[in-house]
Amino acid sequence: MYSNNEIKKINAKDDLVWFVDNIGNEVKIKCAEIYFDGKCISLKENYLQVDELRFYLELNFVYDNTVKYPFVSGVVWLEDDSWLSRDQASYGWDLFACPEIPKFLKNGKNKNEYRF
Repeated sequence: MYSNNEIKKINAKDDLVWFVDNIGNEVKIKCAEIYFDGKCISLKENYLQVDELRFYLELNFVYDNTVKYPFVSGVVWLEDDSWLSRDQASYGWDLFACPEIPKFLKNGKNKNEYRF
């Protein structure tokens, strides 16, 4: 994707906002825990607008995405029960969806339950 000599500067806030906006269905962030250079930037559930503004202000920094340290990592939980994850091995956010619950797990019935 990038050559060893090419430096990729990324704004952490813009990167996250772009990713969430492009998921679709106008999904919103439920809560988040993001780490960079030993600092935790968090957004708690049921946040107020002032909390959201503080979160984005703290996340508004530029970093080099081509080096291993410091790197952005963390988890962002979304209101549709999906989540984003990022660690030192990735160069971007990865989206995970909660798997559908199998029918045999619904209504408290076991798959191997016998009725006598």
